[in-house]
Amino acid sequence: MHISTGMVRASISNTLVTLTIEGNNDRYQVILDKNVNAKQFVKTCWRNKKPLIVKEGKIFVDKGFPFDPCRTFLEALYEKYSYSSPLPSSVEFKSGKQVEFCGFEKIQSKQRDLKSLRVIILDNYRIEDIEIEYEYSKILPEVIDLDLSRNLFHEFFPILKLCSQLPSLRNLTLDSNLFSNFISSNTVLLIPHLTQLSVNGCGLNSKDVQWITETFPSLEVLYLEANEIILSKATSFKNLQFLQTLSLANNLNLYSADGYAVDVFQGINNLNLSSTSLADVAELPVHTLHKLTFLDISENNIRDIRSLDHLRTLENLKHLRITLSYFNKPTDIAKLLVIARIPSLVKLNDVNISPNERLDAELYYTSCIRKLVIDNEIKDVEELTKIEPFWEEIWKSHELPSIQFHLEASINDWTSGILKNRITKGIKISSINSGATMLLKLHYNWKLLDIKALISYHFAIPVHTSTFVFASSERDVSFSPKTVRDDQKRLFELPFTCTFIDVYAKESGNV
Repeated sequence: MHISTGMVRASISNTLVTLTIEGNNDRYQVILDKNVNAKQFVKTCWRNKKPLIVKEGKIFVDKGFPFDPCRTFLEALYEKYSYSSPLPSSVEFKSGKQVEFCGFEKIQSKQRDLKSLRVIILDNYRIEDIEIEYEYSKILPEVIDLDLSRNLFHEFFPILKLCSQLPSLRNLTLDSNLFSNFISSNTVLLIPHLTQLSVNGCGLNSKDVQWITETFPSLEVLYLEANEIILSKATSFKNLQFLQTLSLANNLNLYSADGYAVDVFQGINNLNLSSTSLADVAELPVHTLHKLTFLDISENNIRDIRSLDHLRTLENLKHLRITLSYFNKPTDIAKLLVIARIPSLVKLNDVNISPNERLDAELYYTSCIRKLVIDNEIKDVEELTKIEPFWEEIWKSHELPSIQFHLEASINDWTSGILKNRITKGIKISSINSGATMLLKLHYNWKLLDIKALISYHFAIPVHTSTFVFASSERDVSFSPKTVRDDQKRLFELPFTCTFIDVYAKESGNV
């Protein structure tokens, strides 16, 4: 095996690895797939007397290393599907019971007849090349599904020639083949009969994707996961008029370009964008995704839950996958808010949404809106709508009473009111001693001692040298806490609705 600067696939002890070389180095560095245990791999190789070199946590092999022998496509095909050894007709257990096999010979005889094969799976058969000089239309006329994953292909053109000779072929899987020369010929071949293509983890870039869309114009399902694709103005799938399912998961720099085609996902039903550096749902061209029913945007850095409002326009969206823990909220709370914001959802993270769960989610959302109004002192509908554009839809669907917005008041225009059905209320405060008057907002659950401390702070007077009279103009009553027990009363425990608080100096004797 010989490679120049770059990467290529090889097989060592029946384990698929990637080899890299830089410059004129006499060694290849061995890179293992994520699912391979490095320690176990090294032990197995040494046990089989494979001369691996381990240095500083990296694995190397010399150029003359005894790699596993490669096969051609036909060699692998005949090895698996034309195996001629007889099957046992029965098996006898230790107990003496004998079990006869029925029908297996018939199955094997059909496998031996390659012309009747409809599904071919040659996963990890160390296939390096395809003999393009044969007429595969006569050898494999009925093949519908072809899986050549985890082999040693480094050029795509022989596979393309094979597909062009299989008229019944509909599904092609080429996962984990590292194509160092994806477009290897100037010859243009169209494969109009292929409807599903999977090229996950094949080292493809944006130019390769554009070539795929032109070569396979009838694709309905396309998997491009774990490649090196970057969406740009030159990247588009609009040539694939029949495309329904597209997966670009684990393309870590997918959204790193400054701009990308707005019609890149036009007409797609199922879209997977997990782990693609998507930081804001607003980056999705939702106006071109009106047919979308499934969307996976999990494992992306989406932290603003309000950005999900962009998905409300997708009326056909039924299933959403998203990482709830990224919203800096408890997972159960984040789940309720996501459900409430997207009314079309029937499934979230592969779990069905029940009618009761949707009701709970929307009612919880309304409580969050009320809290938002109070905490931010929102004054009117327009101000709230700028923050939460769709709050009124949920309000009307549940026929909820109108929100009581924050009302600003000054000393001049303040009028007395009653503390009722409100969390906070403006109370007029006057200090007889200093001749000052002001308006404070008090919480109905505050203790009188806390209120006295707050008022004393504003008027710069000691708490224990003044008398505080809580009065009501409507009932003509007053209440002056004199004992510790009264001091611990809360505002709603007073025998009347408080509208005034007067502060007197104790030495005046006026209570």
